[in-house]
Amino acid sequence: MKPVTMLLDTDIGDDIDDAFALAFAIRHPKINLVAVTTVFKHTVARAKQAKVLLDVLGHPEMPVHPGIGTPLKEPIRYFEKDVKDKNGLVMPCQHDPSYEAYDTSKPDAVQAIIDLSHTHEGTLVITAIGPLTNIATAITKDPTLKDRIKHIVIMGGYATTPVPEWNILCDPEAADIVFGSGIPVRCVGLDVTLHCTLDPFMMDRLRLDRAKDKQLLSLWFDRWDRHFGFEKSVMHDPLAVATLVDDVCVFEDKRIKVDLENNRGAIIVLDDDHPDGHVLSVAVKVDRDRFDKLFQHVLFDQESHMPKGIDDKK
Repeated sequence: MKPVTMLLDTDIGDDIDDAFALAFAIRHPKINLVAVTTVFKHTVARAKQAKVLLDVLGHPEMPVHPGIGTPLKEPIRYFEKDVKDKNGLVMPCQHDPSYEAYDTSKPDAVQAIIDLSHTHEGTLVITAIGPLTNIATAITKDPTLKDRIKHIVIMGGYATTPVPEWNILCDPEAADIVFGSGIPVRCVGLDVTLHCTLDPFMMDRLRLDRAKDKQLLSLWFDRWDRHFGFEKSVMHDPLAVATLVDDVCVFEDKRIKVDLENNRGAIIVLDDDHPDGHVLSVAVKVDRDRFDKLFQHVLFDQESHMPKGIDDKK
């Protein structure tokens, strides 16, 4: 299996799983991460945070492009504890003032997506683990993008339950554009991600590890935990990235429509012969043990070699 050429589009800084997904992507030997783009709310602060993690992971050269902070139509959804600054912007809960010293990359995320689709024509995979505003805007700006992107993997949706999922809810119109773009789309949604909670043993191991990247992830986890107080951390985004390199999920084709009216942000599964909607590849089953083994190995093995049995199908 050749390395997957990947661009990661992320809203890093709120939920901790984005940071784990970025660490997984940069460390896995069969992922060739070529750029990171940030989306939703304070995208410059998010980009600087991504640069901090990439720096301690030994990849300060990785370009990180700030993107669009405002959804196409949906009002920005703020969290209860969000505090706006004098410019009306909210810093991500994991942010620290020292991160302001890090420089981000030009051009902006939308143009970077278009440019990289030319540089890696036919091979670029976009993994989107936040709202789809950047990608939808790139598709609208350059409709020929669909001819150059290999496929898009999104963490988003809830195919078996008609309730809004966060990444779709934060910009339903963007999701609708991406789904109808003609680019093959894989959805890794709550149907499978909710089964992948963070292993407490792995968190203990993370805290005891003195490596800079582990200490940074542990720090960000604690800031996230204090801010939101969730009972558990779900590895939504690392699972989406992991599907690129291992058979951790089973996918089925389903005809999907984004609800833009009555239940905005929900996805509706239609009959196969329905005239509306678009056929996407949707994750319907996950091998949690396989994912946990893969995730923990990549996170803690400095050599980033797959253990025997993990990648033997490739």
